[in-house]
Amino acid sequence: ELSRSFTRQHPLKRILVLLAGPGFNFMFAIGALSVMLWAGGMTRYLPVIGHVQAGSIAARAGVRRGDRIVAINGAPVDSQRQVVLRLLDVMSGNGDARVTVRSEGATRALNLDVRNPAQRRALTGPKDPLHGLGMHFWEPTVPPVLGQVLPGGPAARAGLRAG
Repeated sequence: ELSRSFTRQHPLKRILVLLAGPGFNFMFAIGALSVMLWAGGMTRYLPVIGHVQAGSIAARAGVRRGDRIVAINGAPVDSQRQVVLRLLDVMSGNGDARVTVRSEGATRALNLDVRNPAQRRALTGPKDPLHGLGMHFWEPTVPPVLGQVLPGGPAARAGLRAG
């Protein structure tokens, strides 16, 4: 039995045994991530405009509530994240964004002109560039309605009721 012990094995064999554990963990992680992405994908939120501030850069360009951004400077976008990244890319360049929007079946090309230094400062603030442009993505509203209150629980004792 002593001849089969780990410490008596050839050094290369011991190294392979030691690397097998982390190697399998790495391969398992890649496999598990692949299955998760294949089965469920990643959630992407559509770039639909929910609010446009009056007098803002977006309002002057003609952006309206319900517009879906489909391209920025000719590059297609299909998620809110892509819109923000493309706008940040525009801000690092000349600051002129040609935005293509679709609403009610019609496609419109709009020009968001942000070459003015004061406008550029508003876009590089702590919030995302959309905030500085005066528009915000649409977000679903979820009303704070209780579905069920457990009898005798703290919520019931406080007077809360379902609905």
